[in-house]
Amino acid sequence: MRERLFGEAEQSLARARALSPRDVDPIAQLAHLARVRAQHASDGGERAARLDAAGALFREATAASPSNAVLWREWGVTEQAAGRRESTREKLERARALDP
Repeated sequence: MRERLFGEAEQSLARARALSPRDVDPIAQLAHLARVRAQHASDGGERAARLDAAGALFREATAASPSNAVLWREWGVTEQAAGRRESTREKLERARALDP
């Protein structure tokens, strides 16, 4: 049931992204969804793949909106979940610099 709902949410967000490709919100929401799906992953490989996908989406979102501190913070949280300490620190420092 949960996977079906995750899939439906992902499809809806992908449609929103296609309809408004310059809007950062659908990209950020897809990244959040990937991170949540990673938390519910049944094995380590799936978890790592979903966290990587979330990171790639946050990279895209921050490239489109580089002064958005929330996106940088959320990317840092994602990196922390993936166990990437140095990357976590960099993202969280960037977020703090943008919004002290």
